[in-house]
Amino acid sequence: MTLTGRTAIVTGASVGLGAAIAEHFAAAGASVMICARNAADLEAERKKIFAEQPGARVRSFAPLLQLDLRDHRRLLVVRHCRTKLRARHPRRIG
Repeated sequence: MTLTGRTAIVTGASVGLGAAIAEHFAAAGASVMICARNAADLEAERKKIFAEQPGARVRSFAPLLQLDLRDHRRLLVVRHCRTKLRARHPRRIG
């Protein structure tokens, strides 16, 4: 499966399933935006993806936003981000 030209936003991307999904999307050619609660772990995952997949397009929200989706009010941040990205890239953001 190729995801070239597509953008993926992956929450919980610092460990476990979220990290595996981010790695898979990056390997498939997507531009991946990752976010998580722990900025240090998220940065480590971003570096890991770059080390394993040179040329991967992965950006981290870590310096700007530590996303904790256990707090339902934070979901508004995700929706706002998605709306802004969709406006910029209407064919890339589903």
